[in-house]
Amino acid sequence: MQHVGIAAYRRPWEETFASFEGRIGYQVSDLHITATDEVAFSHSLNQMRGTTKGGQTTSVWVRWTACFRKLDGRWLVTHEQVSVPIDLESSRALVGLEPT
Repeated sequence: MQHVGIAAYRRPWEETFASFEGRIGYQVSDLHITATDEVAFSHSLNQMRGTTKGGQTTSVWVRWTACFRKLDGRWLVTHEQVSVPIDLESSRALVGLEPT
């Protein structure tokens, strides 16, 4: 639920990439950015698609939110969240949904 340092952030992505065979498609849609001189935030709907090493074709849409802060002239990510809707009755992620 929380990453400290670049290695901890990178590890889940490496595991995700390792589970795919060949190319992975990634699309950013409906990107919205709000910014001031020192802070900014963005959100978008993103699709990741490809074929797993088990041969299954997959396509998952997620909502991505990020917060940024400008420190010493450099923009840094200070918060990031990736989420999917859930079915409140079953507590299951609804990863098969697509934006309308």
